[in-house]
Amino acid sequence: MESIPCLGLNFLSECSEGHLTEHFLFNLETAISGLAIVVAIYALVLERRFRALMELKRNERKLIIKFVVAIILLTLIGSVLPYVPDKPLPLLGYPIFWELLATCFLLYTAYLAYNLFQHIKNLSKKHISALADYAPKSTAKYQGTLNFILVEAEYFWSDFLNKSTTNNLLQNVLTVDFSQPDFLKAASRSRTILIDTVKFVEESDENTNKESIEIFLQDLIFTGITQNDSIISDDLDSSYKPIMRYIIRKAELTDVLLGNSSDLFLLRMNNKNNLIKIVNRFNEIFHMYLGRQYYHNEDVSKCFEKIDPKILKKLLEFFKDSVSDLDEKAQSDFLRNLTRGFIALENLPEEKSVVLAEGIYNILEEYVQWKNFSKNLTNDRMLFYELYRQYGKCNKYAKQAFNTKLLEKIIGSEDKKKMEYSWYNLKGYYPMMIPAYFFIHGHTLFSDDGINIPKEDMNFHLKILKKMQQNLPKIASGRTQEYLDRVEMPKDLRGANIVKRRAEKTLSEMFPPSVMYDKEENSITYFFSNEEYHKTVLLDETARVNELVFKN
Repeated sequence: MESIPCLGLNFLSECSEGHLTEHFLFNLETAISGLAIVVAIYALVLERRFRALMELKRNERKLIIKFVVAIILLTLIGSVLPYVPDKPLPLLGYPIFWELLATCFLLYTAYLAYNLFQHIKNLSKKHISALADYAPKSTAKYQGTLNFILVEAEYFWSDFLNKSTTNNLLQNVLTVDFSQPDFLKAASRSRTILIDTVKFVEESDENTNKESIEIFLQDLIFTGITQNDSIISDDLDSSYKPIMRYIIRKAELTDVLLGNSSDLFLLRMNNKNNLIKIVNRFNEIFHMYLGRQYYHNEDVSKCFEKIDPKILKKLLEFFKDSVSDLDEKAQSDFLRNLTRGFIALENLPEEKSVVLAEGIYNILEEYVQWKNFSKNLTNDRMLFYELYRQYGKCNKYAKQAFNTKLLEKIIGSEDKKKMEYSWYNLKGYYPMMIPAYFFIHGHTLFSDDGINIPKEDMNFHLKILKKMQQNLPKIASGRTQEYLDRVEMPKDLRGANIVKRRAEKTLSEMFPPSVMYDKEENSITYFFSNEEYHKTVLLDETARVNELVFKN
């Protein structure tokens, strides 16, 4: 057999003529076998668990298909060339060249196929375009793809957040598609989504366009608080609460978390069936924000510095507004949880102490409106006293603020604007905070140590007792229609009789079961926990001598 230049190239060594028909390792038969493998891989690609990844890598998928077609064409050319009668062209006329080229394509296709199943960590322009097209379909719950897109999103979430600040397509995906309630519910179970979002908001500078990301974070946390199987709810229900402590204390994102008052209002309105759990989780956030210790020697010394009075007020207003939406048992459970976990507040600054004390007072005032104190007297007495002890008299600023509001509600105000809203202060025809006063101060006022009460505190009590000394006899005799005596008496006999009957009912409801009023003596008797032990204050004598006068 004659020798000719290999592949028709003169600069190569000579080969036998047989190499004109020789095949490389990769030929048409192996190409067909390879096609079967590709079909099997493509069937795998179509599986649901890879659907989101394949949608995001649609360009890579199309490229692989093009290479597979090219490989088949190259091997087909190599198979046909030996049957061409003309003298083969140098290099291009030899099957081995085409099959070698197909082999190179095959190796590159294998590399592409391997990368096809690798999760995306950095979004390219093509990935961004694919995500913008796929996100609306993936976040629709009926498509059943929420968990699939969420799994993929965990890998590229940090890059997604970073690029969403400058890319309109990604920002639209975040604010529209990823802010859908169903996606947020699924995302609330992802630790990666939560932590990466928190870190991005925490670490980004003021010039970063992160408003939409902050809104997403708030929605994510709110959703987590409402879901029993979320990362946030698990954290808040745990003992040490590492995630929320990081968010509130280290990242200092409480203002982002709470949003505005309308957000909290909608949260309350949309979750009335689950409200007690939500309120108790916010209660944990409240304790955390104030500086509660969760383990021995935890440093909470800087917590007071980070407290924003506006945020503190927002939390307390949320609690107050939620009370009326809870049933009686849930109300008591909430107040009991509010007292759990000792927090040393004696060094809380004045402005923050005032906001705290007034907020706690407003919660109690809301609670009193809906409460029947005859059902569980001991429980209510302890709740009121513990709340006052922990928040109302934690320091001199809080004590003054709390008692000032309590005093104003019981004896009235000369401020015309406040007088216009006096109806809110009344439960029927008497100040609704009278029971609260006796729950909080009754034990101290009527105990044997009552005569040793500090002068400032005694002045507070005397003002209330003098008001009672003046007004209770009028109500008892039907000479006034209201405790604060601002409504004229009816002139006709029928109207006067109605007022007298109403007065009897008013006196029977004005005081808690542990307090009795004697209209003959114009005195108030306070029963301690042991009902056999009680003490009586004579109101007329007390008003006359400006000190407590007990009945012997």
